[in-house]
Amino acid sequence: MLLRQPTLSKDQIVFVHGDDLWVVGREGGDARRLTSAMGSETSPKLSPDGKWVAFTGQYDGNTDVYIMPVGGGEPKRLTWHPSPDFVQGWTADGKSVYFTSGREGFPTATTKF
Repeated sequence: MLLRQPTLSKDQIVFVHGDDLWVVGREGGDARRLTSAMGSETSPKLSPDGKWVAFTGQYDGNTDVYIMPVGGGEPKRLTWHPSPDFVQGWTADGKSVYFTSGREGFPTATTKF
């Protein structure tokens, strides 16, 4: 299995394979798919507490920032404008996600969830 763009927490690894996000324990074992929507997910970043994963999702022709629980569930969209947004990481307190954007005048921003 070719895993790309891994991000690590104390207990788990989230990575990209086949344009979807997968999670596996740091000790190894079987990986579990987190996403399966039409479109692609890239650039996963685990929150400092390891409970959330932020990622860049390409759905419906737009590239935006999403978060979801590492345990699974429905992704929550954090950005809504037409320029592409790309996840860069989390604030140290884990309450906001850093992202870069193609919007004029806003090369880096944060959004709270």
